[in-house]
Amino acid sequence: MALKTNAPADWPRPETADWPGVLRALNDRTRGISVEALKPAFPSREGVLYADALVQDPTGRYAVFFFDRPGEDAARRFYAATSYLLANFPDLEAVYYAPEALAPIPHTPEDAGLDRGFVLRPVARARPGRYPIWRTEEVGRRFQWTPLWPLIGQHMQFLAGREWVGLGLVLTALGLAGSWQEAEEIRERMLFIPLETPHGEAVLISYRPDRGLRLHLHEALPEEAYYPWWDWFFGYLKRHWPEDAPPAARSSAPLRWWKALGRRLEETQAAMVAAVRREAP
Repeated sequence: MALKTNAPADWPRPETADWPGVLRALNDRTRGISVEALKPAFPSREGVLYADALVQDPTGRYAVFFFDRPGEDAARRFYAATSYLLANFPDLEAVYYAPEALAPIPHTPEDAGLDRGFVLRPVARARPGRYPIWRTEEVGRRFQWTPLWPLIGQHMQFLAGREWVGLGLVLTALGLAGSWQEAEEIRERMLFIPLETPHGEAVLISYRPDRGLRLHLHEALPEEAYYPWWDWFFGYLKRHWPEDAPPAARSSAPLRWWKALGRRLEETQAAMVAAVRREAP
């Protein structure tokens, strides 16, 4: 008997009860359906949600979840994930496959099984290329017109005068410091930390006394990836912000740099902003 699913009617209805079999069925090129990624990560300020696959067909993109044991727990996790995606990734739809149909439940929990940890992993060297804080391929699109502009502005304002505290939280999360206070000793230094996302995509965290703590994504990542990862990064810092951290200042060198950047971008359009370049070893 075919697995139960809420997938579009023209999608395959595999009879196998194992996930590899579902994957084989979903790679149906004759119907224009293909698996774009396995275990895709969907970051937001609250944490990171993982699906089993990201699937594309001619009508759109779908986060797919597989449950080998249907029941109330599976239903709660799926409908919570559905609510999470609707709130943070409205262009995606959630699809499940299970031996039995997932029963609707009256209330969905707020927690969709999010990973609330520091999910970026350190790597030995940065992948060659440019790492901007924002980029676009759309002619005429300006950084200041995007939702990312005010988000980073909030980040810079929150960190003003205590950017090194954020650096300390990052170093602690990566196991490079025992506490956030240790970063005060290097607050005047410049650091570049090569990392990768759960998908192995290249990112970089930079710290400069004059530009603060910033997240850079490799130029190969699409523009739509920048806001979710910045949102996650800022959310992680806020969730783990120490109560005994110094208060924010009215201004700081990084905040002044940010405001000056805004004035420059009003006069000169840019398709890539604040890029850090890394060469092949």
